[in-house]
Amino acid sequence: MRIIIVGAGEVGRNIAARLAAEAKDVVVVDRDEQKIRAVREAMDVSALVGSGSNPRVLTDAGIVNAEMLIAVTDRDEVNLTAALVTAAYSPNTIKIARIRSPDLFRDRKLLSYEGLRLDLAINPERVTAEKIHEVVRHPWAADLMAFADGHITLAGVRILADSPLAGAQLKKLPQRVPGRVPLIVAVDRGADVVIPSGNDRVEEGDLIYVVAKTTQLDVLAEVAGHHPRPIRSVIIGGASRVGRYLARQLEEDHGISVKLIEPGAHACRKAAESLSKTIVIHASITDEAMLRSEGIDACDMYVAASTEEELNILAALLAKRLGAGLAVTVSDRLDYQELVATIGVDVLVSPRSAAVGSIMHFIRRGRVLRVTSFGAGDAEAIEFEALATSDVVGKPLKDVKFPKGAIIGAVVREEEVIIPRGDDVINIGDHVIVFALQKAIRKVERAMSAKLEFF
Repeated sequence: MRIIIVGAGEVGRNIAARLAAEAKDVVVVDRDEQKIRAVREAMDVSALVGSGSNPRVLTDAGIVNAEMLIAVTDRDEVNLTAALVTAAYSPNTIKIARIRSPDLFRDRKLLSYEGLRLDLAINPERVTAEKIHEVVRHPWAADLMAFADGHITLAGVRILADSPLAGAQLKKLPQRVPGRVPLIVAVDRGADVVIPSGNDRVEEGDLIYVVAKTTQLDVLAEVAGHHPRPIRSVIIGGASRVGRYLARQLEEDHGISVKLIEPGAHACRKAAESLSKTIVIHASITDEAMLRSEGIDACDMYVAASTEEELNILAALLAKRLGAGLAVTVSDRLDYQELVATIGVDVLVSPRSAAVGSIMHFIRRGRVLRVTSFGAGDAEAIEFEALATSDVVGKPLKDVKFPKGAIIGAVVREEEVIIPRGDDVINIGDHVIVFALQKAIRKVERAMSAKLEFF
């Protein structure tokens, strides 16, 4: 599979690194020589200096024989032109483009234009706002990902000191929380993510990923030690794309008051014109006197959503110190994940991860129904349909040999949701959700590809 990636920024490099680790034929294109040099030094991929919107450059990259184009530069016009050139030179190539402009993203007539034939338009900021909106609904959760048409949810939740899970071995959890034992599929301790075994312990401060029936999500809050209050008021720091998207989504919720703070006069005026129910305030997002006057101590959630990542962390920390119930920060620096938890910020949400997760779904084709990354991108959750020829069909899961670092976390059979145990059996047509570390994904694919048609 040849995949051409236009753009060697954070998103492009992240995707290229994953695909290179899986031995895919990857070509990265960027006009920045320094970025291309860094790609060549860091990973085993081809890399070309040039504009991804230039037909000659794309031809040199092998677009005619490519199965997929992923255009993820910071410029929408370059991404769209790269897709347009690909449509002309290689009509059967799958085309994915990152579209950040809200006006372009909403223009369905353009994106569905016959001459463009775009297969997927990604708006990372919009997906990021949707993730934060989910936190509003479930304020105890650090992350939420839906599977099986919403029947199953992968939830990331941090273990607090008074959690009955803190300090317990997984195999002894039934003694700690009888009848309410969650299926823990991964543990994120900042430095690394592990797929735990029965002998592993859950410690205070761990970010655990739990698979559960969506209807039973709120039980997780209690067993993790959380006692959240409903979100009724939200203050957003920054009228960025994420900030405006989030405010617009919250305006549709009944009973939630929204304030948006923006230091730039033009951006402030633009936000006020586009939002109907949000109170827009012209001020610095770290203005302590202003925050106090706007009732930060009674605010249920503060979201730092400016375009400056370090400022976001400072603003979220300040809001938390001044009494905000929950502090959320937007940042693509996933290495900050452990830091923000240590200093008191509750949730970090990454637009880059949102983009990468959407793209990986298209890369894993065949019977794969959904793919998403979690744990700072160190692991993936993959939902697929079990076929008649699969080795996992018709035998107890305890007899299924799975690579180390991977686990079958849930099975959906028509309307029935099964959190599997060793004696459960997978049937033909079941939707099976697998959780795997990055280092195990290739082994999982190799074990399943011929049987489950992953590719």
